Amino acid sequence: MSSGKINERIQQLCNKVIECLDSGRLPWRKLYGSGRTISESTNIQCMPANIVTMNAYQGKNYFLTTLSIGCNQWNSAWFASYLQWSQNDCRVKTGEKSTLIMKWFQEQVGVDPSGNPIYEDGHRWYHVFNIEQVEPISEAGEIFIALSKQVFTNPVVTERVPTTIVDTNGQPYYDIPLFDSLPAKIGLSVVHDSNAIVAELKDNTIIMPPKQNFSTTDGYYMALITEAVRGTANACGRLVDRSNRQQLLDRESLVCELSAIYLADTFGIITVDQAVDSGIVYRRSNSIKSDQKYLMKVFSDSTKTVKYIMEKMGVNTNPSSQNSIGEALSSLAEEGSVTV
Repeated sequence: MSSGKINERIQQLCNKVIECLDSGRLPWRKLYGSGRTISESTNIQCMPANIVTMNAYQGKNYFLTTLSIGCNQWNSAWFASYLQWSQNDCRVKTGEKSTLIMKWFQEQVGVDPSGNPIYEDGHRWYHVFNIEQVEPISEAGEIFIALSKQVFTNPVVTERVPTTIVDTNGQPYYDIPLFDSLPAKIGLSVVHDSNAIVAELKDNTIIMPPKQNFSTTDGYYMALITEAVRGTANACGRLVDRSNRQQLLDRESLVCELSAIYLADTFGIITVDQAVDSGIVYRRSNSIKSDQKYLMKVFSDSTKTVKYIMEKMGVNTNPSSQNSIGEALSSLAEEGSVTV
């Protein structure tokens, strides 16, 4: 695909994001937001993933597919290429537009004076389609689509330790050691203040309201993760350009939100919908309108931030799943639970 076509498709995505923002909707908050962890009723996977390989999309591809889901208001996060759908007796509906994803590679461009190969990084763009954009062309295709609604990728398993405190629904609050230890690993401390209304980063300290001030455990940890991400700004080089302070702060705010959502998806934390600040939405919309590369810059910063935090946490970042769609199909067929 030519660079002109790529730029055109990226602009189309930007336009869709702007539409959502102008209507007061944040496209990165997916329709299944509160069901981002495994849902017994829908079995929606935590992260956008390829239905054939069962691999979750990582890095920029996570953000590209997430925004595509939100902009189009799809209820599923399963994707596959045109060929992959065809190989499973499904076809892309007429008029549907693909979601672009990137694949990075290294290629040899020469050798140094010592005869050692010299490599350069590069990337290619690929097209994928959401399951809601395709239709079956045979009974096998119907089964394949039905199956995709009954399998899911699992988040990275995180230990949850019940406490003696219960929420308004009588459910216990949990401690999640993985995230309780995160601030210290990135050079931050946490202080709980009974007078605090919202979580806030001050210098290198995260000021947190008591856990029982949050409606759920996940709400508490979502706030903690967001402030922890905010505390990585200098380490990740996000505040270098100070030419436009307001634009920088707005971009930083979006990077923190997207990075926190990425981490929440990865570790099975249910994100909590918050009130949409019309002023922030307006400024983000204008930033995207004025700079086509704005979103890709945000994706790049968010990807670096998540990678930095993952390395500090020292965890396996690849969500587990069935090894293949074939194995998942066989398993469900044995259970007699594949329904069309």
